[in-house]
Formats: sequence, C-alpha cells, structure tokens
Amino acid sequence: MRTRSTFSISFWISTSRRKDDTAKIYARITIDSQRVNLSLKYTIPIDVWDSKASRVTGRSNEAQQINNYLKEVESELFQSYRELRSTAPHVTPQMVKSKYLGEDEGQMTLTALFEYHNNHSAHLLSKATISHYKTTQKYLLKYIKKQYKSNDYKLSLLNHTFIVGFETFLRKLHPAHYHGKLSNNGTMKHIQRLRKMTTMAVHNEWLEKKSISKVQN
Repeated sequence: MRTRSTFSISFWISTSRRKDDTAKIYARITIDSQRVNLSLKYTIPIDVWDSKASRVTGRSNEAQQINNYLKEVESELFQSYRELRSTAPHVTPQMVKSKYLGEDEGQMTLTALFEYHNNHSAHLLSKATISHYKTTQKYLLKYIKKQYKSNDYKLSLLNHTFIVGFETFLRKLHPAHYHGKLSNNGTMKHIQRLRKMTTMAVHNEWLEKKSISKVQN
C-alpha cells in the first residue's frame, strides 16, 4: 500500500556570493520533510522579485517570459513527480529533480529503498530495530557523499566494489556517540542490513536477481 506524501514546488531567489543587485532564481522541490533546490537559468534584479507570489513583477516582455518559464517548470516538475509515483513506491525530491533534468531512468535508489522498508516495516519491527536501519542509511549517505560526490545512489549501480568501499568507510568512521571506531561486529551489522535491503529489492523486482550476486559475493 502506498503512503501519502505531501508534494510542493516553490520558487525563490538567492543573493549569496553576488556583489551586484541581482539574484538567481531557484525552484525548491519538497516532499514531506525532504527538499532539494534546482537552479534555473535566469538571473534577475532583486527589486523585481515578488516573494509572496514567487514571480517577477511588471508587464514587460522579459517579465512575462520569465513568469511563463516558471509556470512551465512547475508543470514539468509536477508531471515528473506523477510519473515517478506511478512506478516507484517512494519518491524523493532528488528523484524528481533528476527526472526533470533527464538524468534518471526511473530507477530505484538506496534512499527510496531504505525509506520504503522503514515505512512498511514499522509495524513488524521494534523501534530500536528501525532505528538501527536508519543509522545504516545515514552512514550509507555519508559514504555516498564522500566517495561519489552525490546525494543518492541507484540500485542498478550497486556492485561488490561499492560494498567493500562502504565497509572500509565504516571501519574508519568515528561516530559521535562512540569513544572510538566502530567495532567489527557493528560494521558487519550495517553490511548485513544493506544486503537485506538488496534482497528485498530483488523480491520487489526493483533489482535484477543477477545483480544481487555482485553485491553479496
């Protein structure tokens, strides 16, 4: 059963690192408590931006062109979200952004996989166990950010090298609530949870069966 999500799109301007009186326009994609920003192609004078309406003021041809463009972006982002919802059990803002930019193939990601598990297993597992899975997810995202300079990772890209790299990352990790590095047992528990996630992905046909051997061997 699908869980309900709150989806919204808003536009805003950023003046950071700019010395003149102009600002870049961004779109913000929000799903539940997660959000991601998308840089758009326009830079405008700060004083023509209406923050309440999230649009450019005035009736000039340029103002109309920018506002029409924002409407198109909003419509296309919403369509991307609808298409993802029809195929994926859980959609993240990053997935919507990637689809809009043409960077996705409608594939499941590690973040979406863990969140699907955590949402659908809450009534089966204890709060402590769910907390352990969330910790594994947190460490995975840190590893992906450090190793691959990305906020998420597609299941189709998983292989033995990824697992080995994650294990090495964990063995060097110094969690804030630890006095030192993770123990060997603690490290292997995180690896086991990741492998359970890949098995679940195969059962749900989000990952090909032949691909799991690349992860679990």
